[in-house]
Formats: sequence, structure tokens, C-alpha cells
Amino acid sequence: MIRRSAAAHDRVPHPMINVITPMQSLVGIARNFSGDHDVSKTLIGLGVIPAGRDRMRQ
Repeated sequence: MIRRSAAAHDRVPHPMINVITPMQSLVGIARNFSGDHDVSKTLIGLGVIPAGRDRMRQ
């Protein structure tokens, strides 16, 4: 279940808001210990709901 943002019900920002959609972000370091190589890489991930993202682009 997706909760509505408090900003959607606030009378001050409400007229300025067209779309409210959740986003999830992830930042980290992935490390590979296999074989002779000890390698680490940075990772950045972003999760969005496609329908909300499409509405923001309009």
C-alpha cells in the first residue's frame, strides 16, 4: 500500500504539486573476492514506479 505524502494535503504546497510518486535509491560498494582478483566497484540504483515517472515527464 502506498501512503499519500503529507505535502499533498498541505494547503501551501498543494497548488504547486502535479505528481507524487515514491522513489527508492541505493548506493553502495560491491566487492568480488573470487579468483586472484580482489575488486570492488561502486553501485548506484534507483527504483521508480513507471506510471508516476511518465506523468512527471509530461
